[in-house]
Amino acid sequence: MPGHMLKAICGCGFKTTLEPGYSEVTLKEFSIAYSADYSAIKTFSLKHIERKKLQIIIDPFLTTDEEDLIISSINFETASDEEKQKAHKILMKKQEGVSNTYLCPRCKNHSLFFHFAGFWD
Repeated sequence: MPGHMLKAICGCGFKTTLEPGYSEVTLKEFSIAYSADYSAIKTFSLKHIERKKLQIIIDPFLTTDEEDLIISSINFETASDEEKQKAHKILMKKQEGVSNTYLCPRCKNHSLFFHFAGFWD
């Protein structure tokens, strides 16, 4: 299962790339978290996050189980326009990003945004 590539960007100039997901090569799960002193936001292995008790941030571009079920149940060749629009709305919501802001490690304001940058595998 691949993961997402995200750009974390703040108006203060802070910028970093994050890559949460699951590596089939290393068999490790990676998540986004703040460092212990909140001076950085990085991709860490889930075991490291749990061991160090870091503040985890859930990937805002993941779909819920319910959304996955809706998308996977649609046969796009025979689906009605209404079904296609519903799936399109779910997928575009994730591609456009989420309006939540997060604590910026540099300026310490809640002005950090995540932008979807693609997939890794």
